Amino acid sequence: MPTFKATSPEGVITEYDAALPEQEHLQPGWRLEQIIIAVASPDDPPPAPTTKYDGRRVLSKIEFRRLFPDATRPYVDEFNATFEAHPALSVDQKRSIRSGLEDYKATSEVNLDDPSTAMMIGLYQALGILTADEAQGVLNG
Repeated sequence: MPTFKATSPEGVITEYDAALPEQEHLQPGWRLEQIIIAVASPDDPPPAPTTKYDGRRVLSKIEFRRLFPDATRPYVDEFNATFEAHPALSVDQKRSIRSGLEDYKATSEVNLDDPSTAMMIGLYQALGILTADEAQGVLNG
C-alpha cells in the first residue's frame, strides 16, 4: 500500500498509508506526493502474480485502459471529453485535469506508481465513475 505525503496550503504535512489519496488532498492548493518504501526479505519467495499483467507497474496505454471495467470505460472517456463543462470542478481542478490529460497523450506508457495516476483514478472514484473496488483494481494492475 502506498504512503502519501500531503502538504496543506498552510504548510501542514500529513503522511498516511492508503490505496488512494484522500479526496481533500486532491483539492487546489494541496501538494501531494507518494512515498515508495520497498522492503524485501531474501528469505521470502516472491509472491505469485495476482495482477492482469504479471505485476508489471509500467503499462502501455492500451493495457492501462483495459484495467478499467468494460462497462466503465465509456464513462471515463465521456468525462475526459466533457470535464471542462463539469459544474462541480473548480477552474484550478480543470486546469490540473487538462494538464494531466495532455501528459497522458504525450506518453506511450502509464506508470501505476506515479502519484498523478493515483490522483486521476481517485478523481474518477470521487465523481462516481469508478467504485472503490474498481479504482483499487486499476491501481493494483
